[in-house]
Amino acid sequence: MGYGKLRLKLEEVYPYLREEEREWETIQGKNPQYTRPGSKHYLPIIVGLESIARVASYIMRPPNALPKKMATGDGLRIRNLHVRDLRFPTSLKADGSDAMHTDPDYSCAYVVIYTEREVEGHGLTFTLGRGTEIVVQAIKSMSRMVVGQNVKDIFSDFGVFWRKLTSESQLRWVGPEKGVVHLATAAIINALWDLWARLEHKPVWKLLVDLEPEVLVNCIDFRYISDVVTKEEAIEMLKAKREGKAEREEQMRTVGYPAYTTQVGWLGYSPEKVKDLCHQYMALGFTVFKVKVGQNLEDDRTRCRMVRDVIGYKNIMVAINY
Repeated sequence: MGYGKLRLKLEEVYPYLREEEREWETIQGKNPQYTRPGSKHYLPIIVGLESIARVASYIMRPPNALPKKMATGDGLRIRNLHVRDLRFPTSLKADGSDAMHTDPDYSCAYVVIYTEREVEGHGLTFTLGRGTEIVVQAIKSMSRMVVGQNVKDIFSDFGVFWRKLTSESQLRWVGPEKGVVHLATAAIINALWDLWARLEHKPVWKLLVDLEPEVLVNCIDFRYISDVVTKEEAIEMLKAKREGKAEREEQMRTVGYPAYTTQVGWLGYSPEKVKDLCHQYMALGFTVFKVKVGQNLEDDRTRCRMVRDVIGYKNIMVAINY
């Protein structure tokens, strides 16, 4: 969510959404579940994954430069936390469908953390449509543990702050680290990582790789993993890998990181659409394709053979959702 990644500002998305006014009017008429009382058709509801990608590319940009004195977060307090319920009717085209989630509406609870100065942190947690309002309410309930906090105090021992959110004495009854509370925590923590990266004038990945081993390890709550690895062992592992770090970082900058696509294999797609998408993503340079399976064994075999016939001996991954 830092430099060069998605930063969603609804007031900037509205003009784009107005261009899809006619399409939205049709969808709204046939699907009243996407209508909110008193809302207008250009509110943050976007048609399909392709539209989401176009909007994302429209609003991806680096954050505004910040004064150097803000980089440490000294004395900087969080003054407000705002959360939005964003939903996308992806089920209309079977985007994102799998064996268990046959009609998902890709959505999110989107958090913006505001500080006393001109710097914000943006984060989200992924949802599938219905129920997003529950996650939003959980975030609002947890916001009292965030608003008013000193930024430096949070980042100096991030793992402790994570445990504070997940172990709140009353909210943990509906959690503590699963379901709605876990999703709500993720949105807040993601927004805080984004805030930290903006204060340091770095993308989040660069912030992470530049942190000293002791600081990075302090970002982790070891409650459930200390029987496998301790803090001290984790610090030593990171220190042992320092050699060659600059070369690995340069390789990532110049070569990039291998990626796969699931876009060809959503379970609700027709055979014709799967074939067309395989050709499209091969043309984009993808060499690894993931196919959703799990409803019917013979259908799964047919789909995998169909993908193999198009892509040849490139890699196929399968994902079974139960």
